[in-house]
Amino acid sequence: YASSRVSVPLGSASGMTLLAGRGPNVQVQVRPAGSVQTELLTQFTQAGINQTCHQILLRLTLTLDVAAPLQCQPVTVTYTCLLSETIIVGKTPDGIWAP
Repeated sequence: YASSRVSVPLGSASGMTLLAGRGPNVQVQVRPAGSVQTELLTQFTQAGINQTCHQILLRLTLTLDVAAPLQCQPVTVTYTCLLSETIIVGKTPDGIWAP
């Protein structure tokens, strides 16, 4: 896997919340390590009188290990993306019929 270098403030690398974002930048080498899970979802919701909204969604769940000197922290990120949306229109009655 390809690696890249990023600059991280020394206070953020210390792990202390009070020092986060402070201090001189330190170069850190980053290598991707993790996995992606995908899930295709479909959803029907009411959109009005005799109308239904049909959505097709893609849910991505990314799990990676963030490694720093002396520690490794797993991180999970979930993102849902709308792939398609359609409004299905049904027949509307002309009036109410009562016997």
